[in-house]
Amino acid sequence: MQKSCIAREILQHKNLFIATDTHGQELDEASDFKIYKPIYKSVVAFKGLDHVCVRLCVSVANGGLALKFMIAVDCDGPACVVGEPGKALSDSRDMVFAREQATREADAAARALFDCGAEKVIVWDNHGVGSNLVFDKLEPRCEIILGAGFDRRFPLLDESYAGVLMIGYHAMEGTPDAVLAHTYSPWAYAEIRANGQPVGEIALDAAVAGELEVPLIFVSSDDKGCAEARQFAPWVETVETKIAYGRTCAYSKHPSSAENEIYQRVTDSVNKLESMQAFKFAKPITIEIRFKKIFKAFKARVKRSGWRYSGFSSIMREHSSMLEWRC
Repeated sequence: MQKSCIAREILQHKNLFIATDTHGQELDEASDFKIYKPIYKSVVAFKGLDHVCVRLCVSVANGGLALKFMIAVDCDGPACVVGEPGKALSDSRDMVFAREQATREADAAARALFDCGAEKVIVWDNHGVGSNLVFDKLEPRCEIILGAGFDRRFPLLDESYAGVLMIGYHAMEGTPDAVLAHTYSPWAYAEIRANGQPVGEIALDAAVAGELEVPLIFVSSDDKGCAEARQFAPWVETVETKIAYGRTCAYSKHPSSAENEIYQRVTDSVNKLESMQAFKFAKPITIEIRFKKIFKAFKARVKRSGWRYSGFSSIMREHSSMLEWRC
């Protein structure tokens, strides 16, 4: 039977979070459940006769913090999205379907989080100018961050969040045969390196959350993007929405199948929350950007404070924190 989640009270007792049933009777370890010692969060898994119920809570005695997640949503990685040759996704006929499917996949993730006890789920639309999703088709309890002009990635995220998720992401620029592979801009950036290692949006965005001690817990993408996510964050749960055979061709799951799998795997990631980690780069963090055209490197060097040339078409800057990173 599919995992379901039920409400349980969590009380603080001797620095542990003790589970109680709906009548307030304290359960003990003989009841076959686990209690974890968290800093902010607690995870309690209840084993029933025919199902497992998972409830995540934050104790009122632990500051009354709500359990919160942020879902970052891009439009290149959903099921059945491949764009058109020679065009960015936003300029292709596929964009209409892409925004709808990205919405449905984000909704599946949000429903899973709420069903597992989340009290706050923010959906962050980050494709292009940040106004793509069909917002009224999202789970109504979601809150939404949209538009361009924020001063960093994962805007408004702070240390109180339990985790971040990535829906519809894609592999980094230069990944062989990956669908719509790029790093932030398909026209501007040839490569971005962090401390000498090539990185894409998955690692860079995860590192922003990591600065705030918020773990990356889930990624959906094509098979190349999921492999990239596991390379940087081996603990992360993933769903491969499609197998990439080239920039604009793939063998895809049916959209509904992808949505159902996202729901289940997000539930799994919440169940494993205690094992999730904040992803970080070693400090100081040297970011180097190689542009596809020399004039773009010149323009970026003029506009960006603190950056210096590292090659004819490259600029670099040392960051003390990924909260300083501007793409």
